[in-house]
Amino acid sequence: MKKLIIFVSACILSVSAFAQGQGKKQGQKNPQEKIERQTKKLTDSLALTPDQATKLKALLLKRHSEMDSLRTKKANGADKNEIKSERKEIKLSADAEMKAILTPEQYAKLQAMREERNDGKKEEGKAKHEGHKHEGEKQGHGKGKGKRK
Repeated sequence: MKKLIIFVSACILSVSAFAQGQGKKQGQKNPQEKIERQTKKLTDSLALTPDQATKLKALLLKRHSEMDSLRTKKANGADKNEIKSERKEIKLSADAEMKAILTPEQYAKLQAMREERNDGKKEEGKAKHEGHKHEGEKQGHGKGKGKRK
């Protein structure tokens, strides 16, 4: 009887923990809200005109739709290289359209913002991997060390 109570308690706790984790996904913003937020951020950062902001929003919606279709293809088992190639084409096309929407100064500032963001991601990656040892170094048995004769 005691084991049954413990088992039921464990099941209830695991179900409630799982339900809490699912709630996080439901709280995420939908794509439309995300695009609104991106548009506002870029409008503020790059001092976009209302016309530019409208064109940018349309571009972001289009890009999101195209990327979403790629995610669907990937989920349906499409070739990874094909998906990668299409993703690259979408990014290049969107960047060309972005360049046409923005002034040269705004585009240069956007590029600088992108580089800064990418540098930050690289630093995060380095910090995550810092302290990790490669195979063979874990026990101090790196190449050439501890050889027996």
